[in-house]
Amino acid sequence: MAEAEGVVPSEHVLEWAKKDKRRFLHAMYRVGDLDCTIKFYTECLGVQLLRKQDIPEEKYSNPFLGFGSEESHFVVELTYIIYHGVDSYDIGIGFGHFAIATEDRGPTPEPLCQVMLRVGDLDRAIKFYEKALGMKLLRNIDNPAHKVTLHT
Repeated sequence: MAEAEGVVPSEHVLEWAKKDKRRFLHAMYRVGDLDCTIKFYTECLGVQLLRKQDIPEEKYSNPFLGFGSEESHFVVELTYIIYHGVDSYDIGIGFGHFAIATEDRGPTPEPLCQVMLRVGDLDRAIKFYEKALGMKLLRNIDNPAHKVTLHT
């Protein structure tokens, strides 16, 4: 039986993966008890503590754990928020993000022209985008009928 047009023969189905440079780097989870969590990963699961970075000025700590080096293995990044004098805090669902590595694709053909966000604190959001991302506020458009102010 002939294969349908456009269908990749089964012996070639995973060829792309051999050439693909993308990979998952790590997953980040927030934890409430850092020492207990590290102990569980290392003693119960046999995972190695690869490195730990403490960022006291931003009040958090990040240990990275895995079965091998970060250069070649998927690892887990734990985030522990340090609140002095507080025994516990709400970590929400705990999941933070996946980090993915890919080849540099170069600049996009068109720059980002505008962003639309709904924020609770407009002044704080504007300061963040100006300071952290280097964006510039170009104009304000008030529309009281729709209870909206546009900042571009």
